Amino acid sequence: MASIGQELKKEREARGLSLKGIADSTRITLMYLEAIETDCLDIFPGEFFIKGVVRSYAKAVGLDEDQLVERYQRAGFLSAGSPEWARRPGAGPQITKKQKLSLAGMAAIVLIIVTFTVYFLTRPGQNPAAPELREAPPPVEQQAAITASAIEPVPAPIPKEEEKGLNLELSFHARTWIQVFADGKLALDGIKLRGEKARVAARNELIIHLGNAGGLDFSINGRPGKGFGRSGAVVKNIRITPDNMAEFVRSDGTGVE
Repeated sequence: MASIGQELKKEREARGLSLKGIADSTRITLMYLEAIETDCLDIFPGEFFIKGVVRSYAKAVGLDEDQLVERYQRAGFLSAGSPEWARRPGAGPQITKKQKLSLAGMAAIVLIIVTFTVYFLTRPGQNPAAPELREAPPPVEQQAAITASAIEPVPAPIPKEEEKGLNLELSFHARTWIQVFADGKLALDGIKLRGEKARVAARNELIIHLGNAGGLDFSINGRPGKGFGRSGAVVKNIRITPDNMAEFVRSDGTGVE
């Protein structure tokens, strides 16, 4: 009998979809999609990420997301205790050689980036003070015109029209699965990593689903948000409109309540 991962692969191939195409559309690392198809779930950091990847994969191939997650739970991969394969020594899924090489390559790239960053930030003599630039004085005839205009009253500035719509800015400090619908259209979907940022704009409505409510900070129209919940909490159907926006932002605008 085919495993759940094999059935997902079979459904993908039947629809003529490539694994890379699904990775691009869902913004999920190709390594995690390969792990789902081969049932190598031990490379995931936790059940929360397995659920997020399964849901996104199922949606990409047109399958029922909740049904797939429920099947993983019945199979023992997403239970409160250890999965069945974890209780049998040597029977658990193993990381393939290709996946090990991918992990090693990613670690090497990160190490190189960090090394160069530290080197350039700590080099002596960096960021020298920019020389002061002085604007050349205007010609004599322009000086006379400026002097004459200085005695005329300056009209008061016309206040700008209040910003319309909703501009959501997101900053992630932990791995977070997120979906954002802007005016009914899917604008953001997938797993975001620590340090990533995203922006979504809507005119009338934002609907947000989160798999890790405490994994991000946000602001709406430049005003710091109050937070959507605790770390690891799953929160769905967060609805933000111009009318109720004040419920989600901090009243003093300083980021501290």
